[in-house]
Amino acid sequence: MLFDLAAARFLISDLGRAAAVELEGKDTASISLAKSLRKKFPAAFARALIDQESGRRSLRGKHPRASELFASKVAAEQSSAFEIASWRARRFEGCGLVADIGCGIGIDSEALAQRGPVIAVDADPGKLVLARANLEGAPHETWFVRALVPPLPAEVDYFFADPDRRIDGRRQVDPEKGSPALSILLREVKSRRGMGVKLAPGLPIDSIQEFGELEFISRHRQLREAVLWTGELATVNRRVSCPDSGLSLTGDPKEEARSTDHLGRFLLEPDPALSRSKLFAAATAGTDIEMLRGAHGYATVDEPFETPWFKLWPVETTLKADAARLNAHLRDRGVGRVDLSRRGVDADMKDWARKLRTPGKPSVGRQIHFVNLEGRVRCVVAEIPNSLDGDGTHRSNRG
Repeated sequence: MLFDLAAARFLISDLGRAAAVELEGKDTASISLAKSLRKKFPAAFARALIDQESGRRSLRGKHPRASELFASKVAAEQSSAFEIASWRARRFEGCGLVADIGCGIGIDSEALAQRGPVIAVDADPGKLVLARANLEGAPHETWFVRALVPPLPAEVDYFFADPDRRIDGRRQVDPEKGSPALSILLREVKSRRGMGVKLAPGLPIDSIQEFGELEFISRHRQLREAVLWTGELATVNRRVSCPDSGLSLTGDPKEEARSTDHLGRFLLEPDPALSRSKLFAAATAGTDIEMLRGAHGYATVDEPFETPWFKLWPVETTLKADAARLNAHLRDRGVGRVDLSRRGVDADMKDWARKLRTPGKPSVGRQIHFVNLEGRVRCVVAEIPNSLDGDGTHRSNRG
């Protein structure tokens, strides 16, 4: 659905900017607020103002200028965090004029414009209006083109693309259902030197890997996106990256990591991006970490240390998946709250949450991991660390 062009022009006008400032912090779901705005502005403009305020709120934590950007709620939700956009833009250093296909409200174009000139492309004229305003003051020149995939000038050797994956309001995983489809972009890049394409993290890896490098990107320990790099922009087969820590790991997903059946003092929960990349051998190389066989990415170690690829949980005990035993253990230690997680185990977390009793203090918490150990489902009860000291030692609440 295209963004209303007249509404977009209103948002970037002096009147629209002033109205947006007055709206900041107000309840966007308020009926009285909507009515008051409709008394001042046409209904489409009032809706755009409320929608923009919702979009700006969703950009908080994703962009340092969230309160200033021109946006819609959907466009903001689809946009990458500026930290990730900047991480990707580093690949285009020295690449000259770069096209950003499917630029949306311009987050990736803004990051790309920090390193050189950009052609920002989108099929939605309303979004282009917002993107142009968002890139005011960019350090390098930016041109704006309305098209799905335009005839790119010969000077463009590289491009980035973020296909629209929301079709009829539903997110699509299949890259062929994006707009533009991956096959269209692959045809376009044949006459270029390389491209990067943002894809859904749950993409069908086996059908995509043949086209280049796959990078899985984590932010705040959440798998945020996958990127396909082709041509000269592809440097390896598989990569997992954490822009917030500035670290990247490469390797062969088929390489086997050291493994064991024995659970040590610490249970290691993999970063979701690491799990998706399957680069366990690279992540554990040169360490004492061993993957737990059949545990779908869980690992173990006896001595704690800091690693961006795993979260360390101090193991308190391991029990059968039995509610009575778990409740007795939690009661004896005065536990007042529990968090549940599972990987590759057929266990209903909502059902288990109803079964468990935590009458203790809320400050005393435990994490219960449902893990496949030696072919059986076990509950690994772990202390919830309050902090991690510089020496890697956890300080925890103890019941």
